[in-house]
Amino acid sequence: MAPFLLFAVSLTLFQLGNALPFMKELSECDNPADIVFLLDCSTSMYPSQFKQQLAFVNNFTESMDIDNGTIRIAVVTFSTTVQTEFNLNKYKTKAELQKAVSDILYLGGRTHTWLALDHIRQEIFTTDNGGRIGVPKIVIMITDGGSNEKKKTIEAAKILHKDPLRVFTIGIGPSVDTDELKAIASKPSNIFQIEKFDALKALTSEIIKNVCIKVCGVNPSDIIFLLDESTSIYDDDFGIQLSFLISFIRDSLIGINATQIGVVTFSSNVIYRIKLNQFSKSHDLENAVLSIKRNHGDTNTGDALKLIREEGFSKANGGRDGVPHILIVITDGQAQSPTKTARESKAIHKTDIVVFTIGIGQAVDPAELRMIAGSDDKVFRTASYSTLKTIHKSLFKKVCRVEVIKND
Repeated sequence: MAPFLLFAVSLTLFQLGNALPFMKELSECDNPADIVFLLDCSTSMYPSQFKQQLAFVNNFTESMDIDNGTIRIAVVTFSTTVQTEFNLNKYKTKAELQKAVSDILYLGGRTHTWLALDHIRQEIFTTDNGGRIGVPKIVIMITDGGSNEKKKTIEAAKILHKDPLRVFTIGIGPSVDTDELKAIASKPSNIFQIEKFDALKALTSEIIKNVCIKVCGVNPSDIIFLLDESTSIYDDDFGIQLSFLISFIRDSLIGINATQIGVVTFSSNVIYRIKLNQFSKSHDLENAVLSIKRNHGDTNTGDALKLIREEGFSKANGGRDGVPHILIVITDGQAQSPTKTARESKAIHKTDIVVFTIGIGQAVDPAELRMIAGSDDKVFRTASYSTLKTIHKSLFKKVCRVEVIKND
């Protein structure tokens, strides 16, 4: 089955009260996406409230490029049973699609959310039903209550998250189950909760903004961050490295079939902190990064590169065949042993590992950074830790473009 994405976004009621851009001010998504709306039509809501969900879908599609095929839309409803109202490849024009949405009937029934999640995973994003390979798959789920089988729903969500996911979950009213919303969402910060169906319209532009963001991870890759924790680095500055890594995680699609991220630290000793396949959900990975307690010592860059070359992307540490292997080195100084570092840099470039280096401050050796990276275009410099975040976007863009390389 093609990998898919589910988005879940969090917005406070205070934020909802603030002015958001009107739909006419939003530009269309430039990036292709396959989007499925998963709509609750159980008896806990009135038919008029179900109609507000349909209006939300049509408001959303107003800013989507449907006619040129950039965006494909499907709608699934669920109550006691699950119904595919139409698949991703059913409607080729916005006018046809919006009419079909408006014609969807309210059925009523129980809230069998787990069946809906299983249906999404098994059926909706297949190529026969219009799912496209290499295109982000997005599901926006709307519900006004907890499921009738909480345990089954949480288990179905866990299975769903084995694929690359970005989840929008929108919970409406006081009866929603926040545990379920968290389980279905790709991360806790990706949950919307609003008081009334009337507030749905105000969410539209915020969700469009997130859906239209191009993310890393549609094509799988294995990435290791190699973080300098030598004595030259203050504790606060090491914390900035961790924050930089977390911002990278949040912009990536984390999962066993998407982007995997590992962490290795180095000073006098080299420590493999987080294996590539250790966490398949971004918030679990973020928590693990934040829990790293730094060491001190020399800048033993050569041994760090040796460990990465020999063990970093091994199957035992979660490395996968057929995906890019990427190393991002962050340091603020020069290697303790230039000879060993030169030898290991040469050795690592004989493998399939693509190396980026980030040099912070004035104590780094530009020639050493280039030697480790292999070329100038993979070297980044920043004046201080406080400005590290300024290179995030350019680094992220280059990392996302890396393709698999083969060395004979």
